[in-house]
Amino acid sequence: MSDGQLFLFIFILIYVSDCLVWLGPHGVAFLSVFNRNWTRKRPIPVAGTAKGGLVVAMPLPPLGSIFVAEPFPVSLTEKGVGTLTVACSNPGPRPHQTAFFAAWEEIESVTTDRRWLEINRKRVLKMPDPFLAHWTAETVGTLVDLPASDRHDAIQKLVARSLNPSRVRRRMSLLLRATRWPRYVDSLLFVATFLFVPFAYWRFGASLPFFYALVVSWALMWQVTLEYFFLHRRLFPGLKGERWQYAFLSLTLPQHAIRSMDALSRDLLRSAHPAAVAKVLCRKEEAREIVSSVWRDAEYPVPFLLDPSQSETARKALENASLFHTVYVKPSLEAFLGRSDWDIVKTPSIEKDDFAEGAIPHYCPRCLTVYGTKAAATVCEDCGGIETVNAES
Repeated sequence: MSDGQLFLFIFILIYVSDCLVWLGPHGVAFLSVFNRNWTRKRPIPVAGTAKGGLVVAMPLPPLGSIFVAEPFPVSLTEKGVGTLTVACSNPGPRPHQTAFFAAWEEIESVTTDRRWLEINRKRVLKMPDPFLAHWTAETVGTLVDLPASDRHDAIQKLVARSLNPSRVRRRMSLLLRATRWPRYVDSLLFVATFLFVPFAYWRFGASLPFFYALVVSWALMWQVTLEYFFLHRRLFPGLKGERWQYAFLSLTLPQHAIRSMDALSRDLLRSAHPAAVAKVLCRKEEAREIVSSVWRDAEYPVPFLLDPSQSETARKALENASLFHTVYVKPSLEAFLGRSDWDIVKTPSIEKDDFAEGAIPHYCPRCLTVYGTKAAATVCEDCGGIETVNAES
């Protein structure tokens, strides 16, 4: 293998790694082919961590887009803000969460450090993405500045806004229209980087035609970077540092320039609830499946791993999470379901002939896994020990 072939092989591996998108443990990605037939992708767990997973985006920009949605990353109540959240709509047990709680009157500053949310200059929660950290800090900061009597209504509006399909549709349509032409420029850059430049080097070596090919590629990188910079400033005005950093990388590393439109789309809907995004993007049957899993998780949440007797902070954080879920999230979710004709899947399809004689069919009310046992009751270990339901009752 020549030096040029080795360099191209290594560069392809680097590019493929840039097609991987990191999601939090509760995140959901929505991918499409030619911005049609959107499908849900859950994070693929990474060995050694339960704090998230990876999703593979389309390698060629015009072939599709990627949007990421996350439930509320913190619990907000009239009492304060906590890092524990009840929502855990992806399959499997609850991932590890660090307990933190601060009353509103105790909060003096809310800042971010890349993906970290900082309260009173203390790192309290690591987010899956800098945008989500910035959005959370901005939200908490706004609530801190409000009078205590106004916070209840403000939190209700925030949760209802995250479940508003019209807002999702507006933002998505804006981005898809704005990035239609830049995605084709991205594709030209892809062809130039992986075909035109390697061919020129193979055919002419390090001579003038090869350097002409590099100049053309760099001109395309400038075009893509400028498009990205101005769109990012319009969509995410508060993320100035991330904008300049990505623009610099796009001018020096072609893989960043090629993936620049996906860098915009993956953060656009992070503050929207997965159920609202599914209603807008997915086919009716898949949207029904996603909304059903969200409803079942809200009705039968996975038990927390923390023992409230461990510390006063853990107790307050657990109480705050439960209050946020009961007072704000569930009513907003019920209102969202009431606005649409959702046929929620609450029970699995069970054929009694599939079980041994004397076995009593049970199912988990959260994940709908069916069990056949002679015991009167059992638990679903996959959902953290939720008690199963007798299918015959």
